Amino acid sequence: MPLYANLGLGLASLYAAFRGFEARLAVAIAAACFLIGAGFGHISDIIVAGNLAPGNAGPIMVTDFLTPIAILGLLFFAKERRQPKSPATLALEAELENARKAMRQYRDALSQLCKD
Repeated sequence: MPLYANLGLGLASLYAAFRGFEARLAVAIAAACFLIGAGFGHISDIIVAGNLAPGNAGPIMVTDFLTPIAILGLLFFAKERRQPKSPATLALEAELENARKAMRQYRDALSQLCKD
């Protein structure tokens, strides 16, 4: 099961890399929940079964707690440094919105034509 969770987090991370801050925050929260849950699973395994194997009680358990702290901390500092959009970016976004509107009108006209 962790293989699929890691695959899902990896794909979500690739998506978020090309999206806004909110997408990155969502992936960071999902990863934090997964890793902290895994860390508590390691602690439970230590208490219940006495499993002190390096793969359970060693660096893996420590990184299960430190990684979310580092990721969320870096995101916090990244948000502080965000810059406003440049005029060129704003102009491009306006053009894209105009193109989307034209495509919707074209689609609606085509649908109406097919109905007639």
